[in-house]
Amino acid sequence: MRPAFIDGQHGDLFTLYFPAADNTAPRGDLIAIPGFAEEMNRSRTIIAAQARVLQNRGFGVLLLDPYGTGDSEGDFADARWEFWRDDVIAATDWIESQGNKVLGLWGIRLGGLLAADLVSWKPGRFNRLLLWDPVTSGKSYLDRFLRIAATSPQHDAKGIALTGDRIRLDHSDPLEVAGYPISRSLMHGISRTDMAGALQGQSPRIDWLDLRLRDQARQVDVEAVRTAMTEPAVLKYRQIDAQPFWSVQDVRPDPEIFAATLELLDAEP
Repeated sequence: MRPAFIDGQHGDLFTLYFPAADNTAPRGDLIAIPGFAEEMNRSRTIIAAQARVLQNRGFGVLLLDPYGTGDSEGDFADARWEFWRDDVIAATDWIESQGNKVLGLWGIRLGGLLAADLVSWKPGRFNRLLLWDPVTSGKSYLDRFLRIAATSPQHDAKGIALTGDRIRLDHSDPLEVAGYPISRSLMHGISRTDMAGALQGQSPRIDWLDLRLRDQARQVDVEAVRTAMTEPAVLKYRQIDAQPFWSVQDVRPDPEIFAATLELLDAEP
């Protein structure tokens, strides 16, 4: 594991790089795009553990703290969806500058939606996505995030009120939500992004792992993405019954998640 700061367009970005083990045949590098806010923090342990598993199977993995998050430069209040896209490009450029090849993007939760957005933003540059329980609708995700903050006694949500089924926001910018100052610009970037829309007419290979079983609504999301893409796109989908690690404090490595991820990556197109 190699910690490093790399040059980003908007500030220095902290990364952890797990190179492929010396005794393996190199299969390319994955850039891990984390989840949002507290989901990112709760996921760190399991993502790093999966990265170690992957490096022993020939994959290099770069864990990225996007601008305004983690140990990267900037404040969360200054984060923008567009900045985070730029950060992934900076990470890609850095890997290639080291003489390595980027196999694809590994998106966790909201990071999965950002990964899909990058496929359409930079056509042809990212042809493979590994998705862990990805967000498919930025608007639905943000609405739920704000609704939970507005109704939970554990969260401090300033400027947010729930009137019946409607969420009302005051004119604050940024808004304080669950300890995170979130700008209107970031909220707009998230809410306008939809996975099926982003992948319309694109043809990546997608390896999609959900930590849920018998979720019929999720099947609708998967089929919408599958229908949006064009040949030779490939979407391999698997559900497993595992703990949603991004929503709990005490996260422990889950061998079933690791094994399912490897099976997806190893599967023939």
